Amino acid sequence: MFAKAILLSALAATGLVQASPLKDLNEKRTCGTVALPNGLFQLSQADPNNSPPNTAPGGTVTISQGANGQNSKIELVRFAPLDATAYGCQLQITMPSVPDFSTSGGAPTLSIFKVKQPVSGSPTYANTQLESGLYGSITLQAGQSATINTEGCRGGTGQGLAYVFKYTDWNTAASSVTWKQGTNVAAPVGVFLTHNC
Repeated sequence: MFAKAILLSALAATGLVQASPLKDLNEKRTCGTVALPNGLFQLSQADPNNSPPNTAPGGTVTISQGANGQNSKIELVRFAPLDATAYGCQLQITMPSVPDFSTSGGAPTLSIFKVKQPVSGSPTYANTQLESGLYGSITLQAGQSATINTEGCRGGTGQGLAYVFKYTDWNTAASSVTWKQGTNVAAPVGVFLTHNC
């Protein structure tokens, strides 16, 4: 009787394993598509109504603040809308090596916030509205690669994804971090998005 129960349990488990969708799930986790920003805007606290030029693609990104966190310059990073089949978006960053990466002052620890949609075609410090809550944080280093966070892609909605990078509130020292944003999708440098992950 006991042997029969074990045999039935083993057969049932075999059926469950064969029906398991894990292989399909694992295949979808392979990131296959990279999107570079179509908008890079340095927004200035000291000039809140000024809409700066878009330096994407490529360009130099500089995030800075004066003493006590005053006169901050933050970076708005915007991505074009993705199609309806896009899923599993990951905000990633790969910093270049020196001299294309530099920092001064306090530790380059940045807070990242999502931007409410729709994003203005002429973004300013004053008209850029952040979603509530911190999206991610990172302390940058030359040559570093990291995933900041993962989310749904809003694919097929006609709205892209957008983020603001700024110094963390606890860093009150005059500080600056600068990097050269890359333009090669095959070897992305700077901030980029992967999807179908």
